[in-house]
Amino acid sequence: MALINCLECGQKISDKAKNCPKCGWKVVTDSSVDFYGNKIESKETVNNQVKENKKTSQQKNYSYKSKSSKTYGSIKPGLIKAYKLRQQDDGWGYAFAHMIPFVGLFYAFSRRTITVFGYVFIERIISSLLFGEAAIICWFIFTPFLAKLAINNAREFAKKRLRENGISESDTSPEFSKNKFCKNCGAAMNMNDIFCRSCGFKN
Repeated sequence: MALINCLECGQKISDKAKNCPKCGWKVVTDSSVDFYGNKIESKETVNNQVKENKKTSQQKNYSYKSKSSKTYGSIKPGLIKAYKLRQQDDGWGYAFAHMIPFVGLFYAFSRRTITVFGYVFIERIISSLLFGEAAIICWFIFTPFLAKLAINNAREFAKKRLRENGISESDTSPEFSKNKFCKNCGAAMNMNDIFCRSCGFKN
């Protein structure tokens, strides 16, 4: 015979007792069965199951977060779009267009990069310091080549980031009308989805 604690009042009672002598609680053991032969679960067993279910749920959420971070990293939907737009800039159009005022600012905002603007800005400052009024001629000569070099660097960086996150850079004109992105992890979602399938976040 062993002594156990009553789950209702905490009184020490025999494990052979059917009821607690102090509060009348019915002693339930692992082998207890009801009238129909079904196993009766004690409060301890039920509490343990709740804890285990809670733990399993937490592990599941953690796995969702891990999957999300592995697939999309820190790239937001806006950056994905900008990185894919950079892949279209393989010609000389924007390189020559950077000689026009404010084109550099437009490119920087639409492609999410200051690389091209920085190259051209520094080149124009150096030209102005070295050549004075003749710097305008240098702008027309050097600006397209520097802009082209900076555009190539920005495009390669974007391509590398897309590949690291498992996103195809070949799809340069995605149909954003058919997809939306999770506000929490950036994963692609169907338009009808309310909860993200990667992290479970409600959008």
